[in-house]
Amino acid sequence: MAKPVISLFSFLSIISLLTLAPAASALPLSTSSRWIVDESGQRVKLACVNWVSHLDSVVAEGLSKQPVDAIAKRIASLGFNCVRLTWPLLLATNETLAAVTVRQSFQSLGLLESISGIQSNNPALVDLPLLKAYQAVVSSLGSNNVMVILDNHLSTPGWCCNNNDDNGFFGDKYFNPDLWITGLTRMATLFKGVSNVVGMSLRNELRGPKQNVDDWYKYMQRGAEAVHSANADVLVILSGLSFDTDLSFLAKRPVSLTFAGKTVFEVHWYGFSDGQAWKNGNPNQVCGQVYNNVKRKSGFLLDNGLPLFVSEFGVDHRGTNVNDNRYLNCFMAAAAEFDVDFALWTLVGSYYLRQGVVGMEEYYGILNWDWSDIRNSSLTQRLSVLQSPLQGPGLAQSRMHKIIFHPATGLCLLKVGFLGPLKLGPCSQSGAWAYSSRKVLTLKGTYFCIQADKLNKPAAVGILCTTRNSQWDIISDSKLHLQSKTMDGTEVCLDVDSSNTVVTNSCNCLSRDSSCDPGSQWFKLVDSTINSSPKSPMLELNSVPCQVSALPLSTHKRWIVDENGRRVKLACVNWVSHLDTVLAEGLSKQPVNAIIKRITSLGFNCVRLTWPLFLATNSTLAEVTVRQSFQSLGLLGSISGLQSNNPGFLDLSLIKAFQAVVSSLGKNNVMVVLDNHLSKPGWCCSNTDGNGFFGDEYFNPDNWIVGLTRMAALFHGVRNVVGMSLRNELRGPKQNVNDWYTYMQRGAEAVHKANPVVLVILSGLKFDTDLSFLANRPVKLTFSGKTVYEVHWYGFTDGQEWKSGNSNQVCGHVYNNVKGRSGFLLDRGFPLFVSEFGVDQRGTNVIDNRYLNCFMAAAVELDVDFAQWSLVGSYYLRQGVKGMKEYYGILNSDWSGIRNSSLTQKISVLQTSIKGAGLHTPRLHKIIFHPATGLCLLKVGTRGPLKLGPCSQTQGWTYSSTKVLLLNKNEFCIQADQLNKPAVLGIPCTTPNSRWETISDSQMHLQSKTTDGTEVCLDVDSDKTIVTNACKCLSGDSSCDPASQWFKVVDSLINSTPSKEGLEAIDDRLVHY
Repeated sequence: MAKPVISLFSFLSIISLLTLAPAASALPLSTSSRWIVDESGQRVKLACVNWVSHLDSVVAEGLSKQPVDAIAKRIASLGFNCVRLTWPLLLATNETLAAVTVRQSFQSLGLLESISGIQSNNPALVDLPLLKAYQAVVSSLGSNNVMVILDNHLSTPGWCCNNNDDNGFFGDKYFNPDLWITGLTRMATLFKGVSNVVGMSLRNELRGPKQNVDDWYKYMQRGAEAVHSANADVLVILSGLSFDTDLSFLAKRPVSLTFAGKTVFEVHWYGFSDGQAWKNGNPNQVCGQVYNNVKRKSGFLLDNGLPLFVSEFGVDHRGTNVNDNRYLNCFMAAAAEFDVDFALWTLVGSYYLRQGVVGMEEYYGILNWDWSDIRNSSLTQRLSVLQSPLQGPGLAQSRMHKIIFHPATGLCLLKVGFLGPLKLGPCSQSGAWAYSSRKVLTLKGTYFCIQADKLNKPAAVGILCTTRNSQWDIISDSKLHLQSKTMDGTEVCLDVDSSNTVVTNSCNCLSRDSSCDPGSQWFKLVDSTINSSPKSPMLELNSVPCQVSALPLSTHKRWIVDENGRRVKLACVNWVSHLDTVLAEGLSKQPVNAIIKRITSLGFNCVRLTWPLFLATNSTLAEVTVRQSFQSLGLLGSISGLQSNNPGFLDLSLIKAFQAVVSSLGKNNVMVVLDNHLSKPGWCCSNTDGNGFFGDEYFNPDNWIVGLTRMAALFHGVRNVVGMSLRNELRGPKQNVNDWYTYMQRGAEAVHKANPVVLVILSGLKFDTDLSFLANRPVKLTFSGKTVYEVHWYGFTDGQEWKSGNSNQVCGHVYNNVKGRSGFLLDRGFPLFVSEFGVDQRGTNVIDNRYLNCFMAAAVELDVDFAQWSLVGSYYLRQGVKGMKEYYGILNSDWSGIRNSSLTQKISVLQTSIKGAGLHTPRLHKIIFHPATGLCLLKVGTRGPLKLGPCSQTQGWTYSSTKVLLLNKNEFCIQADQLNKPAVLGIPCTTPNSRWETISDSQMHLQSKTTDGTEVCLDVDSDKTIVTNACKCLSGDSSCDPASQWFKVVDSLINSTPSKEGLEAIDDRLVHY
């Protein structure tokens, strides 16, 4: 028996409290049912990697290759929050070994080169005792917020494991149970109070001829009690028998311990655990068999409410091991389904000495031989999906739903764009799916379901979900094939092609054949409560989202740009905060953070946040609390809602509450434009409300300057506040151009002086519809590069014209007016911000519907920055009405969802920059935009028709001087084939049916002649195919809606290149011609 080392451990346990940094404030960890949770009861998923420190040298591997802090940082950068750090029992029970220095240990093994490496990379460690060096590694991990599980890997230092190494089970030559208890107690005591040490694994891979269940209970329970008695904070982790693959005995005989909330069980699962079964057998059959064995031997614990930690799994990172490759696909499916805590084997790229070989390379290691880089980055990326929890206490962001996981890639099935294909992508962007009792896979919150279209074609998304091609059976022994039938009765399975598009192919490798790999057809339906929202399709067009690091903004000619000179398109939504309560609307309905996450999920990068002047000029009003403001207005129901959703706001002063909203937006990377909407809190606007122009009852110019100055100063240094709009909708009988110049120039100078980083935004006259006076008299300011002009454009701006007039004629007339009153500024190199536009979201307002089509065409053509009116679903109080609904609001009345998702999707195309400073993209080309849908004309598939689809997928077009619409980089052009038939791509392009005139007052009809001389216009049919119909609604008729025939040929710099398949199809047709 080794000599006691109490004195050494007493000393080390004292100094350890002074040297080891805590990992996180929510530690220690405990258990709740099957979950590991922090002090607040929220799940913490252990996403660990094994770092070997139990071999002959008894030093954590790799310290001769890289500094310990660099290794710890690499671990954290790879997404691991935890290390399972191995140790041999003799380190804690043999005083002589514990006191040996790192240098002496390596000298005794003849590892002089490793000493040199440690001297170079970790000089502070080379003369530490082995135990102190072990502590130093734990400390470095703590300094990088990495949790640690101390794993007693074996007794005598060396490689592990086999049945005859005398380290396997209680009573073996090197495995004295009493000495083991002593060692566990000492290590638990040594690391007591070291907060990043969150668990202790009692013993690795129990094994060998002596293993038996009775001794397991006897000694593992003693070990668990000893650890908990010495260190009540740590999780106590118990391994099973048969190399830690078997815990089945727990099904009938639970562990009996005196403590609760700290016990975790661990299991190991490798490909070689089942010999060469994966290589020699059919992967579907092997996966089904092995999965059932794992469930029976250990997975059942999760169903019984006990945490299970897969403390070792791994594969050969070279990618050439067939056994490992097939096993990993099955393991990934199971690990995602169980959402288990885990520790990957291993971090190690090479060993100092392993089994007598100096510098042996570890092909199961994430890092390469010299620990300088990742061995297989694509494999590491694939495995990283397991690091994120899918469910558990405190993590519920949405109701339980399914994600469709593809284990061979570590990706999930997602829907791209509005009409785009089903593709694989990051699981964080997967939609929420439901798998019904009828075996239909629907995208939650929509009518869309996955359908089998044709054999060897992309899977489709449709809305008639009662057909047989909408039903998906889970088949094969692996339960990982999703099988359906096409409409012609062909059986197909979901599959993935080389571009990660989800297709339907013949089901393969279902049984018997051992040479076949079904990995591409394996999909797992996994439960999740984590929000996994599809990436907003407007971000696919090369948009420039708000990057706080690139702020502040400035102007360059007509563009708003970041610090790098790259265009930032303000894609804003108006959030009202200027009404009687002087609080941002909706906070009684939803938590502020939930509202902001909704804003970002909708693709907006900016909020135009309104405020009344009195908030900055009347100290009494500014200091009124939110509660007092609502009490004074009798809004007791709203107070209750605030108490429930945003309790932290209730007793803030109004000015502090306004700041808190801005701060929350900043934390979510949302830019803010502060808009002085009016002076006296209330609804805006009319010509006689006393708030309209300088000198009105509530609009003292000097007070206004004071208020602007105070707000600019208050938000100086708040990086996400990128602009200040001086005043909303100047109007009324007093308005005149001379006073506009006098006071707007003064206001601009005052804001810039108080806060020189913000954009200064100047509005026009006549409810901000008229800036025409700037054509002959520019603004004179002492600063440059910060001035933006704003304009408002609504359907009701032009009265009943849209309803009573012909839409083509009205659009042409109104568009020319907008160009003459404000749009001309863009041509002169000034930024123009459409700070308000919007429509009745119910879709029943004829004026708004017709106006919006014209507005969309102009907004895309001009590529303007904008702020949509409005986010608001309902108001606390508006014009004396409590809870008034806002039908121009994107959100519904309780702020819980979208009022009109199809309309919101249509408008979202405006969020993307299609040209501008710093966009390094191809030469200028055309896209053919369809304003009624927000989509673009594109060529679909290998031999498909011209259709509408996401503008991110459109090809680049050229509109020649001979009025031919040519597909870039080839000779094909759009041609009118026959009346009421699909338009075609063809050659030659010199025929009359290849020339497209831009006609009608709107300049949005594209007219040609068929080969028989019939005049036709491009149109869109019910399935969004581009057809040629008789031109309609050109003039006169006010009842006719021409929108389906409106197309805008728009300049663009977005990267829109035909797919390889599309080019191949063009080549095929060229041969045909």
